Amino acid sequence: MIEKTFFMEVLIIYGERQFREHFRPSKSVVTRRTAGIKKRLNDLLNETPPCSKEDELERRLLKANLLSEVPPSSVDLTPYQNRKPGKTTGKPLSKVIIEERR
Repeated sequence: MIEKTFFMEVLIIYGERQFREHFRPSKSVVTRRTAGIKKRLNDLLNETPPCSKEDELERRLLKANLLSEVPPSSVDLTPYQNRKPGKTTGKPLSKVIIEERR
């Protein structure tokens, strides 16, 4: 993964170069423009997209230093995506289990 700062610098340099080629502004204008670009990029990089409750919990645990990292999911769910439930006869399994426990 590319470091955020490296990514930002590349975009800023590219943007500054384009800006200079088209408008040829003074150095102070370029400096202000670059600062605005840096601020916007920082804002975009720090935005968190809407996520599930589990993702939010993991993020908060990371922020509180209770987790050092979130391990990737080890469960591959692709075999279950096109799953079709099997047909059975008789009582529902839940009722059988309840009867056996009594």
